[in-house]
Amino acid sequence: MQRVKLEFTLLIRNRAMILMSVMILLCSIFAVQQGKERISNELGDYSRLLEFAEHDFAHWKSLSQRSEFDFGSMGYYYFEPARHPAEPLAALFNGQRVLDALSHNIRLLAITGQLYGQEKNNPDLQLHGFLDLGFIFVFVMPLLIGVMTCRLWSTEKESGRLLLLKSVISSERPLIHFRFTLIYFLLAMFQLLLLGYGFLSVGLSINLLFLQVYLALLLYQALWFFVSWLINRFELQSIKASLAFICVWIFWTLVIPGSAINYSQYLYPATQGINMMLDQRQHMHNAWDRDRQADLNEFYQEFPQYADSAPLPEDFHWKWYFAMQLMSDRKVSATKQDYWQQINNRMALNKKFSYLSPAMALQAYLTQQAKTDMQSQMQYWQAIEDYHQSLFNYFAQNLFYDRKPDPNLPDFPKFNFNNRSR
Repeated sequence: MQRVKLEFTLLIRNRAMILMSVMILLCSIFAVQQGKERISNELGDYSRLLEFAEHDFAHWKSLSQRSEFDFGSMGYYYFEPARHPAEPLAALFNGQRVLDALSHNIRLLAITGQLYGQEKNNPDLQLHGFLDLGFIFVFVMPLLIGVMTCRLWSTEKESGRLLLLKSVISSERPLIHFRFTLIYFLLAMFQLLLLGYGFLSVGLSINLLFLQVYLALLLYQALWFFVSWLINRFELQSIKASLAFICVWIFWTLVIPGSAINYSQYLYPATQGINMMLDQRQHMHNAWDRDRQADLNEFYQEFPQYADSAPLPEDFHWKWYFAMQLMSDRKVSATKQDYWQQINNRMALNKKFSYLSPAMALQAYLTQQAKTDMQSQMQYWQAIEDYHQSLFNYFAQNLFYDRKPDPNLPDFPKFNFNNRSR
């Protein structure tokens, strides 16, 4: 115990270590609070959308009890709010949520423009980024490890203590190893404090998920300790030891991830979104100049359950309009599949690069646990498309057969990301 106290006394004399530890603590508190505020703002924005939609839906429910109710008008004017719900961990590990749109207003028109034509989050805010706890663990904690460990041997030598130690003991290595062990334990406790604060702040308990995330952080910390141990084994001077550690940090946290992103974007350019939206709109615009019954017959070939509907009248009919909206989506379905495949290819390539970069691997793991990764975003997109199809099915069975609505529209589908629709 006396030895531990002595080593701890030497550690706290490292002003850089003290200053950086305080900075990390303050930044972690700020990151957690900022994450909670961001999620709260998301909920506030969605609540306003939901309140407006409920008020609008109440209007259509009241109309459903009157003779002037029109399913076509409701399909055109009513918007159903959809949201990508946030897991509690999303406040700690931002991932894709700070880049993509998290809520949509869905109506019966073509889903392509609604899903891929919406603006992403404010680009001005993305210039300075969003600090999260994942950034602290992945990028900043390794620097603290370097400050505390990469110069253990060189500091002893340059201070003159190494010669004094060699006059008393045969080898200084057991002492260096003891210091490594002590520092690893102290930093493990520090990360436990930060992670525990983050979990409790967002309403999570210390459960199995906490232990899994904490174990991943300990493994990541162990890798950086191994790097620092190797540097000490080469018995470099302090400046060279620091430079060697910084070079490894730059390579693992900046060079490999940056190269992976640029290379994956170059190899798999997912740029079909705008072209897909424009092609869909052009197909819909052209439908006004084509033979409407012929286009509707083409629709019946893909959806034969509506083929026994009455022929189109001479004037406008909503069933033709919404059928063409759906068919314009189908016309660009191959482009959409290619777009999704490019994104999947990017993710697969980045996963291969993560084997070369522990920073990439940990970041991918944290966002996966928080469900803020690209895979979760694509599942949300798929849920929207599935809901849009259920919305079309609901309106089509009424529009194609000119049915009267049930009072209060009890079977109207509502969006739910978990259960898709009800």
